[in-house]
Amino acid sequence: MNDHSEFKPLWICIGALGFLLAMGWAGNSDYEHALLEEQGYCANVTLYHATRGEHGWPDYRELYSTMCAKYADDPELFFQG
Repeated sequence: MNDHSEFKPLWICIGALGFLLAMGWAGNSDYEHALLEEQGYCANVTLYHATRGEHGWPDYRELYSTMCAKYADDPELFFQG
């Protein structure tokens, strides 16, 4: 009789590790996407102010003063990616 029950804990561990790796990768991708969205928003509001409303968009979220302050010293951060 073949008893493969000794391999069951190994497959459970491999499955759990695979699941954790997939969740970590997905979480990192979500963070990178959110960061790119934030940079794009800040860049367009900055452009709106710089062109006196001709280009870009207004601060419709009303977050520019808090969310975009970290980009004030390095505008190149707007255009990463």
